[in-house]
Amino acid sequence: MESENQNAESQQTRQERNRRCALLLHFAKKSILPVLAMLVVAGSSYTAHAWSAEVHHAQLQPHMAASATAQTVRKAALRFALSDGPVSVRTSATELLLAENAPAVKQQAVGLYVDDNFIGAVYDEDKLRQMLLNVLNNAKTATHGTDAAFLNRIAIVPGQYEQTAVVTDDAMMVLLSGNRRQTKTYTVLRGDTVASIAKKNNLSEAALAQANQGLNLQSLHAGDVIQLELPQKVLSVQTTRTESKTTSVAFAQQTVLSEDLYDDQTVVKTKGETGLKTTTYEVTCVNGQETARRTLQEKQNRAPVTQVSVKGTKTRASAAGTATGYFLWPTPTLTSITSGYGARWGSFHYGLDLSGANATGQPIYAADGGTVVTAGFDAGGYGNYVVIDHGNGFESIYGHASKLLVSQGEKVAQGQLIALVGSTGRSTGAHCHFEVHKNGAKMNPTGLISTDSSKLVSYTGEALDTAQVQAMVRAAKVSSQSSLNAYQKSSAVKQ
Repeated sequence: MESENQNAESQQTRQERNRRCALLLHFAKKSILPVLAMLVVAGSSYTAHAWSAEVHHAQLQPHMAASATAQTVRKAALRFALSDGPVSVRTSATELLLAENAPAVKQQAVGLYVDDNFIGAVYDEDKLRQMLLNVLNNAKTATHGTDAAFLNRIAIVPGQYEQTAVVTDDAMMVLLSGNRRQTKTYTVLRGDTVASIAKKNNLSEAALAQANQGLNLQSLHAGDVIQLELPQKVLSVQTTRTESKTTSVAFAQQTVLSEDLYDDQTVVKTKGETGLKTTTYEVTCVNGQETARRTLQEKQNRAPVTQVSVKGTKTRASAAGTATGYFLWPTPTLTSITSGYGARWGSFHYGLDLSGANATGQPIYAADGGTVVTAGFDAGGYGNYVVIDHGNGFESIYGHASKLLVSQGEKVAQGQLIALVGSTGRSTGAHCHFEVHKNGAKMNPTGLISTDSSKLVSYTGEALDTAQVQAMVRAAKVSSQSSLNAYQKSSAVKQ
């Protein structure tokens, strides 16, 4: 009887234990499995991110280890398989979830490390080496290089790797051609400029332009996304090539002065010819971008020929009868205006009286070129005077001369000697009365003449450039000197 009671109690205990296990299993399916599935998804994202994590800067000397001490990838708490889409879509949580105490599946494979960072593993070492060789060959082809090398520390390590770390050959090629990390970007805000964006991100405008090649940064709009840095490749490849370029060499120019030509004349004696040279460079590129260019050789194919020009130094005299449109001071040895344009002594003075110390006999020159229409004596006022028609509606009058040196109908040049200062006619002392008429009307000449040649004013309103004015002044000086020399020579002969 007692044995039967014990058997009944044992059966009741087993039933209670089974009921509790069923409840626990139900709770695990409802609560724990979804959590574990989420952990599996997170683990997948973490491992994928770890394969493309940022690495240190590449060393300048490439290093490829043919073999190294066998290593294994650290065992993950949860294991999972790679998939082409979101884990939650492609595989159910139940299928992904493995027993926590199940042993990790390891296989013999070959791992690739770049700058001490694990990239992935494949089964065939020869294929992996060929992939790396293809990367170098592709870089050489793209840059027309003759040599290529990695700037990274590269190690190929055979060993036991967890199955989740082994990728297909195609996947490995994708990893090798990708970037080390996501590049930093910036979203343009309203009111941003290239300068303000660069300042915000501690960059130069040049660096910003380099990171956005092919993009017009001057036409940005709010919401545009731009790069703040150039992408950094998993593998940095340096290529070199030799490049020859033929360019022209500019010829030198030499000017020789000659007294046989006028200062407004220039003649080419020897025509210049450009030369040609061929320069050979060693061009270095990193990831397709030129980083250095070194000159290896420079060969002159054709020497340039220097162009020799002959420039005259002789000043040309003003052309007789031709007006320049500018009045020069007619009495350069007398620079004072003793009586101006305006009311004087109950009447009106229509000109300027030019005088100074020892005025009698000083030269009077034509203020501008033209034709002498009057050269005679006016008893009522001007005394000995000369009137020059400049052919442009203007006439200039020179009065009270002691002696006239031109005659009616004569064509005179600007600066030519036409009379000597005196005190004939209605005059209270030796001076030159200078008067200007425009289309027959008397006008104020005060602002039309100056003793300073840099302040000359066009009386016709047609301004000349500085070089033309300087040439005119030089020509007038030549005319003045030559006509004065001729007068002095003729006076000496007569005496």
